Amino acid sequence: MPFGKLVVHSPNPAYLAERVLGQASYTRTFAESRYQLYLHGELPPETEFYRQEMLERGIYLGHHHGVSGRMRLDRDSLSITLGSESQQAYEKIVWSYALKQIFTCMALRHGALHLKASMLLKKGKAILLLGRGKSGKTTLASYLEQTGYYFAGNTHVMVKDHEAWAIPSWRRIRDSAGRESYILPEHREPANGTIHAIYVIDCNREGQFACSPLDNRTALSFMTYFAAAAGNYDLKEDLVDYHRDAGFSERMSLLAAETVLIKHLLRNFKLHYLSADIFDPVCAMKVHDHFHEGMGL
Repeated sequence: MPFGKLVVHSPNPAYLAERVLGQASYTRTFAESRYQLYLHGELPPETEFYRQEMLERGIYLGHHHGVSGRMRLDRDSLSITLGSESQQAYEKIVWSYALKQIFTCMALRHGALHLKASMLLKKGKAILLLGRGKSGKTTLASYLEQTGYYFAGNTHVMVKDHEAWAIPSWRRIRDSAGRESYILPEHREPANGTIHAIYVIDCNREGQFACSPLDNRTALSFMTYFAAAAGNYDLKEDLVDYHRDAGFSERMSLLAAETVLIKHLLRNFKLHYLSADIFDPVCAMKVHDHFHEGMGL
């Protein structure tokens, strides 16, 4: 992991690795921490906090619901026990909650920003693709992968200063008819690089191509609510409860850190809005030429 190691304690941890997370290598990481994820074990009663109460009702994050359970959240570990032994049930809670919480807290602890983004690499340069749900960023990244870019990560990206790290995970692919399928690609190249450009993707089906810089206020709003993890995944309660035994200012510290890091990123990089119809051959070629020229290739 970019922050060090994530150790999964489970009767079948390989199942989660094979189904949810891929293997990644990096030329360097930004920390050497160790985080423990415990699944299935017995949990003692604990003082109630927000996510514990939600999990007891089978509510995970956002629109995600599933088997109810109990959890324990510590500084360097997360323990979850569900009311079912099903591997599929644990796969769902790991993907829809645990990884988002762990990645966000560990990134912020080390001065990095956790983004929902796709990441492309070429010659050590990283292109980040941001977007709302069903905006087409995965479809666009998959197309560019076919033209020679390395599709390093589809969902979870960590950013610190001018460098980005992708965490390989399963991809949800939608074809031209809107049908969905999931794959877990193999990754053989390092999944980090220097940030070259950041785009907000909003694909269309009208054969149109448009690209323009976003004004600062729009960029900040989009980054806060649709890219940075706390707003996008609705993790604000979890970030505050991470320091739930501390004073109020310290409990707010991770949220405050994310706000500072968002503004820092936007000072260093201009966000560009890109709309394209990737299923139209002429438009797809315009996209290819735009990225090719932008990379100086």
